[in-house]
Amino acid sequence: MKQIDIDGSTYTLVAKFGTARLAEKEIGTSIPKMMQDVGSIGFDAISCLFWAFLQPKHRISRDGSDDLVDRAGVNQVTEWVGSCLADYFGAGESDAEQKVPDEGKKPKGRKAG
Repeated sequence: MKQIDIDGSTYTLVAKFGTARLAEKEIGTSIPKMMQDVGSIGFDAISCLFWAFLQPKHRISRDGSDDLVDRAGVNQVTEWVGSCLADYFGAGESDAEQKVPDEGKKPKGRKAG
C-alpha cells in the first residue's frame, strides 16, 4: 500500500493479487512477463496498473485515473507504479525469496495420502 498526494488530495495505491489480476486482464499479458522487459512498458500498461492499484480504495474510472496521471505527471506515476510493483514482488530479495512463483513449479505443501 502506498499513500500518494496529487494536488493536495491523498490517494492510496494497493498492489495485491486482486489488483494485479485486474490489471493483467485489462492489459492482456502477465505482469511478470511485462516486467522482464521493463523498457517496453508503454502508457497503456502504466495507465492500467495505476487504475487497478487505485480500485480498492477509490473506485475510479480509467479516464478518471488518466486525469490523475496528467495532474501528477507521467514520470511520477510511473515511479509510483514501479515502486508498488517492486514492493509487491519483493524486489531486492534473492530469487529463492521472491513472492512470484516460477511457472511450472507447484507450491510446496503437505503430501496427499
